Amino acid sequence: MPFRADDLWLPFSETARAVLLADPVLRRGVHHLPAAVLLRCDAPADGLLVVRSLVPPAEARGREIPWDAVWSPPGEHGFDDAGDRRGWPPNPFLRRMVALAQALDTPVAYHRIETHGGEILAELAWVADGVQRRVIRPADVADTLQAAMAHLGVVMPSPWFAPHTSSFDWAPHALSASPSEPVPGSLVCALLRGDREEAARCLARGVELDPKDPEPLHLAASLGDEDLVAGLLAAGVVPGASTLASAASMPVALLLRAAGARLDHARLLEDAAAHAPEDVVRWLLAEGATPTRGTWYAAAAGGHSWLLEQLAEPDVDRHETGRYADRTALELAARRGHRDTVAWLVVRGARATERSVVEAAREGRLDVVLDLLALGVTPRARVYRATALMEAARGGHVDVIEALVAAGADLRGTGPSGDDALKVAALHGRLPAVRRLLALGLDPNHADDAGRTALWSAVGGGHADVVQALLTAGADPEITVHGTTLGDFARSRGLEV
Repeated sequence: MPFRADDLWLPFSETARAVLLADPVLRRGVHHLPAAVLLRCDAPADGLLVVRSLVPPAEARGREIPWDAVWSPPGEHGFDDAGDRRGWPPNPFLRRMVALAQALDTPVAYHRIETHGGEILAELAWVADGVQRRVIRPADVADTLQAAMAHLGVVMPSPWFAPHTSSFDWAPHALSASPSEPVPGSLVCALLRGDREEAARCLARGVELDPKDPEPLHLAASLGDEDLVAGLLAAGVVPGASTLASAASMPVALLLRAAGARLDHARLLEDAAAHAPEDVVRWLLAEGATPTRGTWYAAAAGGHSWLLEQLAEPDVDRHETGRYADRTALELAARRGHRDTVAWLVVRGARATERSVVEAAREGRLDVVLDLLALGVTPRARVYRATALMEAARGGHVDVIEALVAAGADLRGTGPSGDDALKVAALHGRLPAVRRLLALGLDPNHADDAGRTALWSAVGGGHADVVQALLTAGADPEITVHGTTLGDFARSRGLEV
């Protein structure tokens, strides 16, 4: 089973507790682990404080704390051997860790680990005690976590550590409720959400950026926001090899070009065809950008029928085996909801496949779903793990669910593990879809092959509103899966049933 931990650790004290809870960002993940729950090790008498789930910004999904939201006071020094590497936290984050160690006169450790099936895929730790700073790698010590914890006064006779087991219940140790609103202060998360105002606030505050990381510039360019792009360029961010392809408007494209964005990247036109508007794509062609094998598929995904005409692909049903994951051009156009491009391809002989309906249903493209059904594609369309109805439920697209059911979709169709549309909707917290599927007659107590019902999935996803809707509809709260009761499972997720 996969396992991830990205946690900040320090010895407990009332002062440290107060400082962490006063921080508007770190307070979201603060936990107190008394010594009694730190099994098989000797720990400080008052236990440890843990700030959980401090992750790269692109991995923050709501409860996690993105690195770029954690700020250090001006003038603090971080680690010499840190930052600017894949999977390594940036120096502003590490300087905040050093500042905590200095202000509290206590050692602080940040530990990252990723495992799968018991095998460690990646692990590193950073330790600061106010005087010394150290990066700990698995190559340096027998066990990275053991070495990091030793700096906090924790003696671990073995690498086994109770908080890093899947059965450990963190919920009782949380010192504050996990808020549902986005973490403030993260430029990358704001850009990923399309929250231009928050992104502008981050820039105005003087966010520290890595000039060699073009990701924020890519995101701002894809929003077509000239002010944000100009602000990032002024902050020293250098356009990457394909940043120009992210431009959502000509003014942004020209800003990037003036800042030195390249035109000679091998897949520039391909990337632009998939994401940029027509005027940017035509400009790139005029500037000499060269089509690649994948440009045909990218043009279909971007809805550029005019470019498909220019490229004149002889086999409209050919599957791409590279970047577009064995899809046809029509399937890519359906997924993005480009009705005109779908029609253009059909006129030229492209087949409307079951996958095309599943792709369109997943993304909530009602008009395309109706067009494909009218062309004779079955409403019971399936691609291995899921039916079109299940994919519509996954996205919470009630109108697509209605259209598929009206056309004859199998309401009770399941995937290979026994999942049905209701369970999929519950897992992803799609309350309107859950209510509609219940009204259409789906059984709230249908279980998959492992005995998990829609209620179990809703609890696993932390969706309290869906849990209540299922209970009201008669879902059984007394189920047990692999020896764990639903009540215990819910408490581990901070819910009650």
